[in-house]
Amino acid sequence: MDVDTAFLNLELQEEVYMEIPKLFELVTTGVNFKQHCLQLRKALYRLKQALRVWFLTVNTFFANISFKPYNSDPNLFVRNGIYILLFVNDILIISKRLEVDHVKVTIKKKWKCKDLGEAKLFTSFQIQRNRTAKSLRIH
Repeated sequence: MDVDTAFLNLELQEEVYMEIPKLFELVTTGVNFKQHCLQLRKALYRLKQALRVWFLTVNTFFANISFKPYNSDPNLFVRNGIYILLFVNDILIISKRLEVDHVKVTIKKKWKCKDLGEAKLFTSFQIQRNRTAKSLRIH
């Protein structure tokens, strides 16, 4: 799954300021903006704090639906044979079909997502599944 606009609309937890964009100065005439700045209240893409706020948001959400972060990898969440791997705003869910579908519905209630279907590629790893042999190869 791919979470749309994952970093937008997240509330920042610390004070972050930015320069006023030059285009804004061109549109607004008669005001000297060189001595002013903008305080951000919500996260933007490429903002250093955005990734941290997103991770905390995801961590809280998964904890609320009884998933626990795995000890050796905090981006892997586990609950009763269901594994959720997070990579930025991409989510890989591994389990039996019914559990995967249920988790997808739960995630879609929280965020607007694209369901990318059965995983064939994730973070540059190729995933091959053989259902008859009940095997999974990752390379």
